[in-house]
Amino acid sequence: MQIHLSKPGGQREGPYTLEQIIQDLAANKYRDTDYWAWHEGLTEWVPLYLLPGIADTDSAPAASPVSEPEEESAALSQQVSSGMPAAALEQIFMFTTGDGPSVLQSPTVARMLKEIIGEDPDALREGIPRDVVARCAVAELLKSDGSISEAVWRAMAAHRPAIVQQARDRLYRVCVRTFRIEADVVVAVALFYNKQKL
Repeated sequence: MQIHLSKPGGQREGPYTLEQIIQDLAANKYRDTDYWAWHEGLTEWVPLYLLPGIADTDSAPAASPVSEPEEESAALSQQVSSGMPAAALEQIFMFTTGDGPSVLQSPTVARMLKEIIGEDPDALREGIPRDVVARCAVAELLKSDGSISEAVWRAMAAHRPAIVQQARDRLYRVCVRTFRIEADVVVAVALFYNKQKL
């Protein structure tokens, strides 16, 4: 089996064999949370740690709580789960290189949100708002230290000014995760957790 790897926002690499990837992981050249994988027969890209053969090596990421600073980036944490209680989630912003409707309807996005949040966001309660900013350069949305850029804050404030101001006043903890849903479509989600419910 020939496996292609890609980092969120990065170029496709490979193909590699499963044995090569397992050897690289064992040699600590990279972690299974660093890449997404695809091979013939898959309908979509999946996190590398979920690939059969990799998942069997018991190297899937463990959930851990979000720590200070208030914003956390997937580039810094290398984990999938936000580690936050789902009941505290009050807003989801999604930024994508693709188009908005397909992101909202994507089964990969639904699966990743469930993995990040720890529960299906649709099953939590009615009305967790989701706003999508489409056709944007996701890789440019985060600062080099992984925090949210001023452009992102402005874009979110255009949709939900009250909650964004409250987040800037440190009433919310913001967790950011970035993932790929297709070879050329990247999604970044910013999840707003109410600190009073943590």
